[in-house]
Amino acid sequence: MGIKKMMAEKIKIKDVNLLFLALSSLFISCGSTIGMRTPINSFISPESTGKSFRGEVNLFYSVATNADIDLSDTSSEHNIVVGEESNLSNIIGINGAMGIIPRLDFIAQSAGSKNPVMAGLRFQLLGDTRQNTSKGNHSLSIVGLYGASSDSQQNDEDVELTPKDEEAEADIEMEATEIRLIYGYRISKNWLTYFGLTQGSSNFNGKVESDNVLLDGKKLDYDSNYTGANLGFNFHARKVFQLKIEAAAHKIKWSETDETTRGLLLASVGFFWD
Repeated sequence: MGIKKMMAEKIKIKDVNLLFLALSSLFISCGSTIGMRTPINSFISPESTGKSFRGEVNLFYSVATNADIDLSDTSSEHNIVVGEESNLSNIIGINGAMGIIPRLDFIAQSAGSKNPVMAGLRFQLLGDTRQNTSKGNHSLSIVGLYGASSDSQQNDEDVELTPKDEEAEADIEMEATEIRLIYGYRISKNWLTYFGLTQGSSNFNGKVESDNVLLDGKKLDYDSNYTGANLGFNFHARKVFQLKIEAAAHKIKWSETDETTRGLLLASVGFFWD
């Protein structure tokens, strides 16, 4: 019985040592990620509000492609990582529009962190505005958006780069520009289907700060160009509420990376007013 007890205690000690080594390895990270997001869906329809101060607000769920910087704590090199399944982020965003004059609206959109708030104009080139729309209406609009912001970011790891070093941090300057061409057709008074094309570009740059000498002072400067397409259905209810369901895809290429394409089907809910 004594021998069996000693063997059992040795096995327990061995198991504890293995568990300790496994947990210790969690506190030695091989890198960090700092970067920018590019939302895939837009939920912007082609019909302008048609009246000054008439507007709408939409809350939407979407997914964004992440451009993450992989910072190595054992090298002076860093790489940008884009488009992997693990590099997609869920987003809760909000956008809105308000009429300036007939056919011209102010547009604004916020898509969460690591993405600048964008604002611009929607000008309806063809068809009746939402105020006067009816079944069979064809509409065509052009939308221009621009955004710039600053963001202080830390690496996304929950642990330090090494047991004695603090996490990497960078003050990132972000900039994004988009031009959209959107066509719509009224299936009925309450149903609008729309199709859009997007051309956009974005940039982020900054300087890394860290107690790790191999990370401290690293300069980041990356650009992207992307094209997108979306097909959506906009349902109006009780002249107040609306639901948008949108299938969208975009093709994006960041500096020093291969081109990547992503697509998905998502939705937004909102309300509008006169």
